[in-house]
Amino acid sequence: MKRVVISLLMFAALLCIHCGDKGLVMTVDLLSYIDPEYITTTYGPIPPGVPTTVADLIDVQANLLEGVDEATTLKSATLKIGAKFDNQTGSATGSLRLYIADVDEPDPFAGAPVADIPVALQPAQTTTIAEEIPTTPELLAVLTTDEARFALRITYNTQGSANDLLGAVTLTELTAVLVTETDL
Repeated sequence: MKRVVISLLMFAALLCIHCGDKGLVMTVDLLSYIDPEYITTTYGPIPPGVPTTVADLIDVQANLLEGVDEATTLKSATLKIGAKFDNQTGSATGSLRLYIADVDEPDPFAGAPVADIPVALQPAQTTTIAEEIPTTPELLAVLTTDEARFALRITYNTQGSANDLLGAVTLTELTAVLVTETDL
């Protein structure tokens, strides 16, 4: 009797799976598209008292999920970004900025960043940042293309520092979570 009840419950569960709006959740590890030599980058020495120093970390083109937009409609998309700053000397404030552009865009940093995450660095400390960027129309538009260009930039402000800023930053996460609905 137990086998019959379990079989009926499993059959009912399978029927329910085929009901509803036929949504699909996809997780895309964008970090895997980045050449490992660019995941960790050193910074400095940046002298104290400099209001703005800009460092471009990566500029990569990624093939997303080709053909998905032909059978599905993207309902939402979020991006998760994480980084670890291993600061050796000096202090700074700044931001980690993520840009996403069309592959035909000559300068991926020309538009507004998708994420602008503040960071504060202290001597001999590790600072970890993690941010989830919610759905926006611009993010949906770029993630529905077969290919996109992802670029990261860091700005440093060493005006309050007594020593040169020196350290390394490691990108620890860059993940897109896409929620679709089938058009079929």
